[in-house]
Amino acid sequence: MDAEDKAGEMAAKHDACFPIGFGVDAVYISSRTGCFYEAEKGFLHATGFILDPEGIIALGVYSTGPLGRLEAETCLSAIDWYRQQRS
Repeated sequence: MDAEDKAGEMAAKHDACFPIGFGVDAVYISSRTGCFYEAEKGFLHATGFILDPEGIIALGVYSTGPLGRLEAETCLSAIDWYRQQRS
């Protein structure tokens, strides 16, 4: 939801090596993904996805507060598990 300049500042600050989105319509994104939109404060809560090789959502974690975020180690474990299931 951030404006382009704010997203650019964040990307530069963290040396992002991947595309950073900006300027999304939070209500639209929430309606399409199911992520939690907090209307009172006007923002989306953290939502994490792990995609399968075809780009289909294999795992979604939706947060409605400060808990419920995907962490790198957990993601790697889940990805390994999904790979084993495909073999």
